[in-house]
Amino acid sequence: MKEEQSTTQTYQSWLALGRLAIKVILILVLLNVLFAMINPIPALAKFTLYHHLFPGRNRMPFGDDPQHSFNLSLTQMEALIASHVLANAEKEDGEYRVILIGDSSVWGFLLASDETIASQLSDLNESPITGSHLQAFNLGYPTMSLLKDLVILEEAMTYEPDLVMWFVTLESLPVTLQTSSPVVQSNPERVASLVREYDLKGSFESEVPVERSFLERTIFGQRRLLADVVRHQLYGVLWA
Repeated sequence: MKEEQSTTQTYQSWLALGRLAIKVILILVLLNVLFAMINPIPALAKFTLYHHLFPGRNRMPFGDDPQHSFNLSLTQMEALIASHVLANAEKEDGEYRVILIGDSSVWGFLLASDETIASQLSDLNESPITGSHLQAFNLGYPTMSLLKDLVILEEAMTYEPDLVMWFVTLESLPVTLQTSSPVVQSNPERVASLVREYDLKGSFESEVPVERSFLERTIFGQRRLLADVVRHQLYGVLWA
């Protein structure tokens, strides 16, 4: 009799555990489906501790050695710009706003933040063109691709620049490099829109990234980006 009761209890325990597992799986599937349908990544990436608990960064997030630079390489456009000082900079009356775009030479690889071209321009204080207060922002990113620069330029134009300085080298021109930049790969919707708008489809040898599939828009499909966004906030503690 005791053995039968024990067997029954064991069976009920496994049955309850199985029901719990099914519920958890269903909840996870539902969350992933809702996440893919809503696609909240662009909005979530804009929520940041920078400008609030930490000062904004003068350069877009890029780090080949996160442990020493307190930085890591983000590639999704909203996440790239969220911690940048430009994201929280209201344009002042009389401000002459300059935005710099390009590769690692503009970003300032191996240079301190105050040694970059943008910082040197801002130190001039006065625009040689209009005499207005000059404020320069560094939107360089260390990969060579004109298409990558175009993606960044599209976002930069929403911040009302008076002048855009776009640094171009011959190494940025080969068609074989245009779609290889991580920024291009991580922003397929933006890239697809630019390709349609400017009729660029025949300008590349490699295939242009297409808009993400349903699976790629789920939490599972974007888990790396979500983890990097959180890590970037944590590095802000050490960096600040």
